[in-house]
Parts: sequence; structure tokens; C-alpha cells
Amino acid sequence: MKFGILGAGFIAAVMADTLCRMAQQGETGAELYAVAARDIGRARAFAAEHNVPKAYGSYEEMLRDPAVEVVYIATPHSLHYRHIKLCADHGKHILCEKPFTVSARQAEDALRYAQARGVLVTEAIWTRYQPMRRIIREAVESGKIGEPRLLTANLGYEMTGKQRIILPELAGGALLDVGLYPLHFAEMVFGRPDEVRGLCTKNTHGVDMTDCITLTWKDGRVANLTAAANAVSDRYGVIYGTKGYLMAAASVVLSTFSPASFLASTPVSSMKAPRVPEPSSREITVMS
Repeated sequence: MKFGILGAGFIAAVMADTLCRMAQQGETGAELYAVAARDIGRARAFAAEHNVPKAYGSYEEMLRDPAVEVVYIATPHSLHYRHIKLCADHGKHILCEKPFTVSARQAEDALRYAQARGVLVTEAIWTRYQPMRRIIREAVESGKIGEPRLLTANLGYEMTGKQRIILPELAGGALLDVGLYPLHFAEMVFGRPDEVRGLCTKNTHGVDMTDCITLTWKDGRVANLTAAANAVSDRYGVIYGTKGYLMAAASVVLSTFSPASFLASTPVSSMKAPRVPEPSSREITVMS
């Protein structure tokens, strides 16, 4: 399928490079075909740098190209809802960068809108499609850590110099930019929660800079999650069970630990994520 990229910023470049690498590795299911920006000069510069065959100086112009089959939306958060509907109006399938939209109401409407026009729309939440998800599921299902009862996860970067993070009109904030990753991690392991509670701190513009979220399930399971746009965190997710626990970093499943055994770490080299400093030693002592 021929991909068109809507937007020519940093995350669009990551997608373009990924599609190029897939082609170099012999993958034929997805083809990088076009890019659209708000001005033709920027689109052409992007196309030249990332080997994109076609460049367009407006979004609508690219969407009118019948060769474009799937559109990857890489515009600012605040424009996702509008651009999902724009792509659907042109009959294009849609892969929208996270966050899918900025509210539940927008998300529900976008799904209905796309369905009514017969096109697929989904969120590009990359962690749901990486090998780490399978590795974690298999480790938990193996019973090595016993029955999972508690989960913690955090993700934080210092991003207060970015307008798209600090301004409400750009749908900024820690929750929409990084908080959704701990939330997805928790739901990946425990499923949809029965109750959600949260606290946040805000900047002078009224935008959340830190978030503390607690998810609970009726059977007693709990997930405590943290996100930050003004501080760097260790970016670990930990699943605690009745016999031991499993630790996962942003780009690697570090280890599972139990009083009875130690499982060597399993790197996930194919994942694209910020580099996470690894512990100085993999030798872990577990007290029973």
C-alpha cells in the first residue's frame, strides 16, 4: 500500500525512515510514496532528505492523489481530529500518530466518521506492535512471577522548552504526549480498569506538566502510573506478582526475578525509542 505522510516534522521523519528501511529489508506491504506540508519548499526538502517520490505543498493536494492509499498523520496534537476527518473525506485509510485525538468525544466521533466512509482509522501507538508486548505476555503467562497483582510505570522527559508541550491551544501536556504510554502498558497487562483516579500539576498556562494516575480493578489489582513533561524519569515498567516481578525499560525487557530463579535479559533491538541507560550490573539478588 502506498503511504502518504501528512506533515513534515520530526515524527514524520521517523516514519519515513522506517518505511525506507522496511523497503531495504525486502518488505513489500508498505511503500513510502508522498509527503505533504503547508508549503511546497518544506515538502520538497523533506522528500529529498528521506527519498520520498512525491511532494505536495498542501494536504488537500496530496489527498486528491488517487495513488495514495494510506495516510500517516504527523501533525500537531490539536489538528489530529480535523485531519482524520479530512483524510476520511478523501477515502484514505488513516494511521494517526498518538494521541489519536485530544478527547474521548473526538475519538468516538472520528471512529464513527471513518466507519461511515468505509475507511480504516487507527492510532500509531507503536508499543502495541513491538516484540516487547509478546515477550512480556509470555513471561507473565509462564507463571515465573506468579499471579500479577501490582503494576507501576513511568515516562518523563524535560520538554518545557517546546511550545507544543506547554500551550493549551496546541493540546500540550504530559498526559497526551507521554502519559498514554504508561496507560497503554497497564492496559496491555491488566486490561481495561474498573476505576481511574488522577492528580496533576499545571504550568502557568493551565497545562499538565506531571500526572499521577491510579487504575484499579475489582479483583484487587492496582496500577500506579506517572508521567512528566518537566523531568526525566527512569522509564521503567514493573509488574509485581505473588512470586516475583518483571521489569521493562522503554526499549528492553530487562529481567524477570523470582526467589527461585533468574531469567537473563532479553533485548529488543528492533525497537525505536530514546536510549535508556541500563543498570551497571545485571546481577540481581532477590530476598525471599
